Amino acid sequence: MVRSSIQCGCAFYQPVIRARIVGGIESIPHSWPWIVSIRLASTNSPFCGGSLITDRYVLTAAHCFYDDLKKLGGKMTTTIRSKYLFVIGAHYSTEKNTYLNSHLRLTANTIIMHPQYNTNTKINDIALVELSQSIDLMDKSVGFICLPMATLRYPKAFPPDRADAVAIGWGRVREDSFGRASNVLLQVELPVQSPYIRPSDCADQIYDPEKQFCAGFTEGGRDTCQGDSGGPLMLTYNQTWQIIGITSYGEGCARAHKPGVYTRVSVYRDWINHTISKNTLDYDIELLNMPNNLDMNNDLEIWWDTDVDNHAKYYLIPMTNLISFCLFLLFLTKYK
Repeated sequence: MVRSSIQCGCAFYQPVIRARIVGGIESIPHSWPWIVSIRLASTNSPFCGGSLITDRYVLTAAHCFYDDLKKLGGKMTTTIRSKYLFVIGAHYSTEKNTYLNSHLRLTANTIIMHPQYNTNTKINDIALVELSQSIDLMDKSVGFICLPMATLRYPKAFPPDRADAVAIGWGRVREDSFGRASNVLLQVELPVQSPYIRPSDCADQIYDPEKQFCAGFTEGGRDTCQGDSGGPLMLTYNQTWQIIGITSYGEGCARAHKPGVYTRVSVYRDWINHTISKNTLDYDIELLNMPNNLDMNNDLEIWWDTDVDNHAKYYLIPMTNLISFCLFLLFLTKYK
């Protein structure tokens, strides 16, 4: 595979994977070029992570923004736009970042949470952020990650059990009160744990096996932790990286028999694609190709659930119905 930042899932600076975030190692700068540091603009403090999936959109966790947005009734206001900072291409979590370019510090144009996000169970813990401007993907320090393949036969069973995945983030390196956030981007390799295997540690941690899965070691010792939320869990396929999970929650960090829980991205591919295509007129990116079959199990309402804003609900009209309606109007016009 030729080193590239304009092919999804490829990095110009190649990562080095070592079997050793809690229990992790420092990554090679820019070897995960799609990572996004989500910060509070007032303090420059990172509190969540995200992944660039196009030149304009970031995939992250809904719980990173839920409390603030609910207070405002789900409205994107100037206050919200100026509250969050999205740093693209960073390695360090502080201003002393020799790799950081000022043009990669952006605000959000729109934050779109899944309409059925559940704050108690963290089911549908997924959100999209439209950045205030597009990213220059010719920059070698920046790239975007692939979504799971559209051709997956069983998206609700992907990734497979025991697959070797990689998580990245700037979160705490220890669970206890002495656990500080990392100043550099860390990476950790974690085995996937399927929630369909019962009884199991993972089955005890999740609420919906179709939309959530786990990753971690039975004995603990390695895990994502507070501050890593929203960041990617990744698998490599044909020498390209794809995002398979979004860091969601866990009971403590790196505890034995308590694996971390991740949002299963493969079941949200249709929601992601349709939400982006509904929010933009740019159909040039291959990511936005419409799937042949719409998975209506993924609720395609855009923006907010009824608990947040009863007036902010949109529906996707099936294309077949629209075509039938147009043909009917054509028939009436012709034979009127």
